[in-house]
Amino acid sequence: MKRALLFLLAAPALITATTTLLFVKAGGSGAGGFAAQFALAAFIFTFVVSALACGMDSYMASDLTRYHSIASRAVRTAVGGAVVAGGLTSLMIGCVLPPAAIVIAAIGGAVCMGICSLVASYYGDCQQASVPAGA
Repeated sequence: MKRALLFLLAAPALITATTTLLFVKAGGSGAGGFAAQFALAAFIFTFVVSALACGMDSYMASDLTRYHSIASRAVRTAVGGAVVAGGLTSLMIGCVLPPAAIVIAAIGGAVCMGICSLVASYYGDCQQASVPAGA
């Protein structure tokens, strides 16, 4: 449950805050309306990518696939996030964007989903380690 909350709330909130700050910095206070609309679109887009990446990461963290280490799980989740982000960007607005923008979306998806996977794994390890061994 905490893994899903991390993926579905932290990643979209991080992207929304970043895009809003970038637009306000670039355009001053006059870009507030467009920045808010773009931030909402980025939140919804990142929510979809996060939901799919959370499913991949949860499957790899389950007992069925115990042979995945944290590092390999984070890399595989990052690759999945890159594929989903790049694919959705290409399908939705690829006709109006240059190919470099699709690559940037894929890199952003990879970084964001990889970080979420590492943080979710770290949180799970901390929770398990806090239980006494003899209890």
